[in-house]
Amino acid sequence: MDVANWLTRIFKPPHPGRSTVCAFCSKPQAEVKKLIAGPGVSICDVCARTVLETRPRVGPAEKQSCSFCGMDQKQAAVLVAGPTSFICGECVQLCVDILDEEDAARAKA
Repeated sequence: MDVANWLTRIFKPPHPGRSTVCAFCSKPQAEVKKLIAGPGVSICDVCARTVLETRPRVGPAEKQSCSFCGMDQKQAAVLVAGPTSFICGECVQLCVDILDEEDAARAKA
């Protein structure tokens, strides 16, 4: 099973039919190329790639967990803070893998 199909089953939009926004830049789905939804949180294509490239980290004093998978700071090698949520390095990589897979599929079409 490819990554996109697997994640589509795991990460469902929190409110089907309702417009969602990126938890990191607050842009609505209509203003981004792709919005990947987790349980109650979403991240856009630009933020996912930016996080993967820059790898900013949550400070050690903050005790938080990934808003997508629930992994806590002790378990995650990387935990990135957004204005209202957090995302671990593994979830960012999965989001970027989805984006890359979809870009490759479009290029072949």
